[in-house]
Amino acid sequence: MVCAGLSWSFDRPRGEGYNPWVHGNRRDVLKRRFRFGFVGAGNMATALCRGIVESGLAAPEEVVASDPDAERRRLFESQTGARTTGRNDEACEAEVVVLAVKPQDMRKALEGRSRS
Repeated sequence: MVCAGLSWSFDRPRGEGYNPWVHGNRRDVLKRRFRFGFVGAGNMATALCRGIVESGLAAPEEVVASDPDAERRRLFESQTGARTTGRNDEACEAEVVVLAVKPQDMRKALEGRSRS
């Protein structure tokens, strides 16, 4: 997963020694929602997206997934409520980009992307 521009907040809401990763409520770490992009809209992307939406990290309208297969896009939309596209560059414009393609398909999925 490639993350860019994330602002994590450890403002210690429960006393000086409080660490949400150690002491329980991890939702204290994330103080805002993110725009997620999935390159690939298969089973892995669908499961991850559903978890992200159910946990409140993003609303369905803050998620976009790209896939060349129109049937996979239709299934992703129906199971997550998120938007899909046939263009990877749209998914890669998100704040958090999840590469959800098989290893052998990675090179093709990332063609034309810069190293930013």
